[in-house]
Amino acid sequence: MTTAGYSAQELAKRVGLPVALVHYYAQLGLLDEKESSASLCNGIELVDSDTFIQCAAEAGLTHEEMACLLTLNERADQQALILAATKLLDMIKQHRCIIQLQSQLETWLFEYSDAMSTQSNNGL
Repeated sequence: MTTAGYSAQELAKRVGLPVALVHYYAQLGLLDEKESSASLCNGIELVDSDTFIQCAAEAGLTHEEMACLLTLNERADQQALILAATKLLDMIKQHRCIIQLQSQLETWLFEYSDAMSTQSNNGL
């Protein structure tokens, strides 16, 4: 596999990612074989893509969705823009729920901790 004139080994070494990860991203179609060597020469785009891919995987995006969204870096087609807007809305809703859940759990843990501390101080 080569990307922008680099072998997977050369590209991995340049950007500081494991060779297996570079092969894996290429196999999934997340690395564009036609990327310019200038854009990958310093490795910034691939490292940014790696961070994006890891976060997108945690958020539950499919490889096809990731590949579509990664094209927004280069061009904005209607499919990618609609997907980006849809995923952003989904993440905003999910974030609100996570914040609400976090607040409730913190309250419960604080109350539990306070109750345990009171019991300890009362010799129970």
